[in-house]
Amino acid sequence: MERRFGFMVIDGFQEVMFHSLYHPQHMDGNNTVDQLKLTNGDWNIQKIKRIFVQSDVDGILQIPAGIGNLEDKRVWSHDKSGIFTVKSGYWVGRKLGKDQERDSSSNRSDWWKYLWHLEIPQKIKNFIWKVCYDWIPTYGNLRKRGIDCDEICKACDSEGESTIHALWDCPILKYAREWWLPPGKLGNCKFNYVLDLFGFYSKRLSKIEMELFCVIIWKIWCCRNDRIHNGNCLDVNEVVWWSRNFIDERRLVGCNKIGLVVNDERK
Repeated sequence: MERRFGFMVIDGFQEVMFHSLYHPQHMDGNNTVDQLKLTNGDWNIQKIKRIFVQSDVDGILQIPAGIGNLEDKRVWSHDKSGIFTVKSGYWVGRKLGKDQERDSSSNRSDWWKYLWHLEIPQKIKNFIWKVCYDWIPTYGNLRKRGIDCDEICKACDSEGESTIHALWDCPILKYAREWWLPPGKLGNCKFNYVLDLFGFYSKRLSKIEMELFCVIIWKIWCCRNDRIHNGNCLDVNEVVWWSRNFIDERRLVGCNKIGLVVNDERK
């Protein structure tokens, strides 16, 4: 809501120049708007053109420079009076909420369509679907559902086992991420939810890379369960190797599905 307010520039002594535009490297961040004005209160057009790019020059010159000795003041840009009211704030907030919900819903819909078209086994697609809704029994989720258990991750023994931790953030998995993700595509983003993780990489990876990504995530969970129930250690090298081999074999089988053409030579 803060950004919905603006400044009415009258004397220009209070409003910090570039705060709402950008901060050119050769300018002091404490410069004020009055330094862009002539002594008579008009804009110093030559100075503005020397500092800003043309698109910003056009925008600045459309702002009434203002005259008089009144101080700059903040105004509410969604009402002609410039005065904020609870009613106008409510409608702006409601519109923002609808816009964000629409964008979020659209992104989720795009991701589900993308997932269902990946050439991976249905059981892996179903697993990814459950993961995105946080429906897998990590220790953190079990604890949330009232089951008395220690929620600390048994792989790293240092953090709570949420879904994003078990499948991505756990330090044990760091090498696996760096090994299989293509150079330059790893990124440094911190994800709170697995759905954000998949949405991010579905836009950065190719379809084949994304298929491998989903298989690796599924295999990590399988190995996690194997470690808990059978005491076997998680080998990240084995996870990546197995997943790559799995994808390669599926591609090979797909390439070998060549139909037999029979010519009928009977006259």
